[in-house]
Amino acid sequence: MEIIKHQNGSITYRSEIFINGIRFKSPTFTRKTDAIQWKAKKLVERDEAKRLGYEYKKKERFTFFEYSQTYLNEKIKVQRSKSTYDNHKRALDNHFYPVIGNLYLDQINSKHADKIIETLLSTKHNENGTNHILQILRSILLDAEKNDFIHKSPLRNYPTLKKVQRPATFWSNMEINQFLQASVNNFLYHLFVIALNTGMRKGELAGLCWDKVDFQRSMIEVGRIRDRYGLRCTTKTGTVRHVPMNDVVKATLLKLFSKANSNFVFERPNGNPIEVQQENPPSTPHNACYR
Repeated sequence: MEIIKHQNGSITYRSEIFINGIRFKSPTFTRKTDAIQWKAKKLVERDEAKRLGYEYKKKERFTFFEYSQTYLNEKIKVQRSKSTYDNHKRALDNHFYPVIGNLYLDQINSKHADKIIETLLSTKHNENGTNHILQILRSILLDAEKNDFIHKSPLRNYPTLKKVQRPATFWSNMEINQFLQASVNNFLYHLFVIALNTGMRKGELAGLCWDKVDFQRSMIEVGRIRDRYGLRCTTKTGTVRHVPMNDVVKATLLKLFSKANSNFVFERPNGNPIEVQQENPPSTPHNACYR
């Protein structure tokens, strides 16, 4: 039995048997007893085939819905974050099941991917977003191939859409000043100032705590985000980065620190941390800098 240890500390189990030189591999299970039962069932089927004198062949033939549900709940839900699980579930429900949900895995081909892409683009998904959604389907089918439920994934060599490079936009100093003057009475004013001077993302600013602000080195460590799932020790890219403070950033943060009521840098007037989904401050162009 294969014991799979995941980064989050969880463990899943997988069994396999060989019959007439053919490997039969189970899905992954969260319970060891399920993997043991799967193997016992296969051995019974093997012995029954031998007794009756016919060749044992694989009987597993899952629909895409059946296999993807197992993949979602026994792999993504166990190994990945809540947001990743939600993204996968949304893609399955909205984009994949209407097209291939009732098909068996070995009935799916590249034309189904073409249809999914056509639908996505017609509903105003851009090329980058479409590639991201299609990657979920690609991962599920590659997992089915790895576990011997299909011979080869039809998307193994399927091309991704060419990414469209959007031109960078910038605010002029006059536009920045106009925006800040119009926002001076907004309780998020200081957040806007930091955003304009650092380029930090909305969730990164909402999740910024004082333990990540180093006044001595004039550096901000960006390693957390706050979103609808709460405060999480991750970023959009999954890596920690360091943002230097200019004079405006440092002076603003020192002012906020002098009257801080919690670990969060940015708070609502009642002292609670800001909620990204509710506040939804206006986005700022890349490389905008308030001087």
